[in-house]
Amino acid sequence: MSKNLYRKMLVKGREGSIILMAVFIVIFIAALMITVEIMRLSDLEMVTNQIEEMQAYYCAESCVEYSIWQTRLNINSPATNFSQTVNFPSMNCVLCVGGCSVTTGWTCSATVQNAKADSNPLFTYYNILYITGTGQTTHFTKQVRADVRRVILSTTTPNYQQILRWREL
Repeated sequence: MSKNLYRKMLVKGREGSIILMAVFIVIFIAALMITVEIMRLSDLEMVTNQIEEMQAYYCAESCVEYSIWQTRLNINSPATNFSQTVNFPSMNCVLCVGGCSVTTGWTCSATVQNAKADSNPLFTYYNILYITGTGQTTHFTKQVRADVRRVILSTTTPNYQQILRWREL
């Protein structure tokens, strides 16, 4: 058998094997790229959810701060001489981006409840405020509660407030 004939027989048995290997490599690389893309999109969704959850928290926190400010301005809201719950109306949370305000459609609301700090019957002022702010975004709802002690000198003088505890519920 001549050398050329022997080479032709070897090549004839392997026709198409390189194309088959190339197809398998392309399929493997495509599957690998799809897997990486799915993982990347999953991470992106997790980060987006974390950001929106933080925004719901800060929205609730801003309602608590607004309520503290309102109770400082109005000494009888809620009342100082009897137990009362005051619900502040729902407000829109505004997002500040680059110095301009953007309305988000997210809302927050606050509830202020008062209580006596001491169980002494001679102590007549309801001077502890439990302020609960609820922030709501598209997918998340967060609540923040502040326990505030207001020092009341009389029903007509301005009061000052001391934040005792601030926490997420």
